[in-house]
Amino acid sequence: MSIQRLPPLNAVRAFEAAARLGSYVAASRDLHVTQPAIGRHVKLLEEWLGVRLFDRTPRGVSLTPAGQRYYEKIASALQQIADAGHELTPGGTARWLKIMVVPAFAKRWLMPRLEALLEQRPGLKIAIEPNPTFEAVDGQRA
Repeated sequence: MSIQRLPPLNAVRAFEAAARLGSYVAASRDLHVTQPAIGRHVKLLEEWLGVRLFDRTPRGVSLTPAGQRYYEKIASALQQIADAGHELTPGGTARWLKIMVVPAFAKRWLMPRLEALLEQRPGLKIAIEPNPTFEAVDGQRA
């Protein structure tokens, strides 16, 4: 089986995020890139495909009929890629973040921000270990 020439995959990801979220700004936040980068990726994809994918308005973007058809196909394809990776990742997509922190810092600053972090990183598991002195971390002197 031979794979046909693929479009630029970063451009496809940028398009998918903009289509799903309805704006380049929201897509840039979702993918942690700048808004102009999303615009450049989408323009590159439109040039590669030879078709306009979005109607641009002052309020954001909306899919053209061609963009809607393309979005329906690539959204499921990207999900299949994510699922394939999930099946191979030991323990699923769960990733652990271990944070050693001074208790007062954890209570006042860290804890109020954890919910937003978990929304941005689904599957992330966090272990918070209070350490009032930070004299040593993993047996190493600080």
